[in-house]
Amino acid sequence: MTTPRMRYERFDPFLDTHVQDVTRLFRGYVLEEFERTGKDPDGFPVATYLNTVIAYAANVPVALCSVDPTRKAVELLYVRPEVRRLGLGRHILTWVRDQCPGQMKVKPPVTPACAALSASLGIEVATVSDDERRRRHEHARRFEQLIRKRCRHKRRRTATRKVCPLCMRAYVEAMPERIVGQQVTAMRMVANYLPA
Repeated sequence: MTTPRMRYERFDPFLDTHVQDVTRLFRGYVLEEFERTGKDPDGFPVATYLNTVIAYAANVPVALCSVDPTRKAVELLYVRPEVRRLGLGRHILTWVRDQCPGQMKVKPPVTPACAALSASLGIEVATVSDDERRRRHEHARRFEQLIRKRCRHKRRRTATRKVCPLCMRAYVEAMPERIVGQQVTAMRMVANYLPA
């Protein structure tokens, strides 16, 4: 869908500009969520199982939306701060809902703004199963242990102390390039093995 000022492009892992744009947008999401919660955020911007759309305004990437079509769930929605409160998130979620027949849901955790937007559009926030909650907790615990183990700061490393904030920030800042890079590599490999 294209308007004179806004256009949407489906993510193509073979276009370097798309990879760069998604990485920049995902970095904004990750850093904002880290500042808000103090944790590394959930959600992937791209993956073999996701359909991802990049929104451009005047050729500048301003928003990102990833949808899991199998589960009919929004995995991640991010709108850059300078274009928030202009209805872009609402427009994107409405467009995504129209593209996916059936009841669309938003995967938690969601920001308070996303929860309010979803509620206003009648899109439910999906429930998290005990198994999924346990997996998330285990994933976070493993990364915290790894960060503690690799910490080179003066504080004594023990299993019970909080994660070093400097090391946690360094991990979070490196995360966007690694996650997008790994997922793009996987997507390219899968595409190369598919019949033409």
